[in-house]
Amino acid sequence: MHHDDDLLTTDKAIVFYGAGKYAREFARKHCLERRHLRLPDYVCDRDEKKWGSEFFGVPVESPERLDAESPDEAIVVVTTCPFFVLGDVHNRLYYHNFYTAAALEMRFLLAERTPGELDEIRDLFADEKSRRVFNTMTKGQAAGQIWFRDVYEPNPYFANDVVDSLPDGEVLVDAGAYLGGHVAAFERANPRFRAVYAFEPHRPHFAALSRRFAHDERVKPLAQGLYDRNTRLAFVDDNALGAHVVEHSAANATATTVDVVRLDDAIDDEVSYIKMDIEGAEMNALAGCRATIERRRPKLAICTYHRPEDYLDIPRLVKSIRPDYRLYLRQHSSFNLDTVLYAI
Repeated sequence: MHHDDDLLTTDKAIVFYGAGKYAREFARKHCLERRHLRLPDYVCDRDEKKWGSEFFGVPVESPERLDAESPDEAIVVVTTCPFFVLGDVHNRLYYHNFYTAAALEMRFLLAERTPGELDEIRDLFADEKSRRVFNTMTKGQAAGQIWFRDVYEPNPYFANDVVDSLPDGEVLVDAGAYLGGHVAAFERANPRFRAVYAFEPHRPHFAALSRRFAHDERVKPLAQGLYDRNTRLAFVDDNALGAHVVEHSAANATATTVDVVRLDDAIDDEVSYIKMDIEGAEMNALAGCRATIERRRPKLAICTYHRPEDYLDIPRLVKSIRPDYRLYLRQHSSFNLDTVLYAI
């Protein structure tokens, strides 16, 4: 990928690859509100039901149109997760000057932050490996890096070099429990745990989670999300892997709603481990856990990959709550997914 084009003034065609809700959020934020780049000339999407529709006034077309574009005359922004369009990236986009939207978002963020601020966050980490992951997932991603095998490690949350063992009687809060895969991993890592509070607001996932652990009364599924207040929020669930709460419900008038709660109000137990993978609501949820963290000092495993600013803001927030935490950052995917901040 090249980064020598002014994305506001370029004469080249700008093409978005993906016309879903993430693409619309990206365009609204970075094209219309913050003016980081201009709107695309057209949008490609593999869903033929979208062909002929409009995307902020520009047409949505078949990806075949892109085949006719000269790679020298078009800039492609992949506005869906590259993981879902791997074949397209390899075959259709390979020779194009393309960006991922995530790389651009990180690039825009770092342009607004000072080098001193990045140094400040980097110095919060307890080991050199964490600092390397931080550099790769911020500066590397902003420079266009797509694969992160150089910093990848398996085993998120448990049985890794940060959390190598768990004591008997552990009490886990799993925020974003999904179908219970990490609850099952927790059971394997520590069969003599005392309780799991598994928060999952997505109704189909909650139902599956409840069925999966119906045999174990220690696992307590809760059909709620964690947040900084007790309320109901709009919930976008058109992509089950990325279902998330949203504040701006006017822009999501057809969205369902879910209950969200402060952990400090919801759980009165000796919580010893909090894991969060909640699609960008981690900062809000941490604010609702402040008293629990201050009082109990649980181990934390908080995903930072959903929003570029979370790589900077979450470590700083955690340290502000408990300065005695040791912070570690690990990358548990070859893509820009599953980056986890551990506080021990």
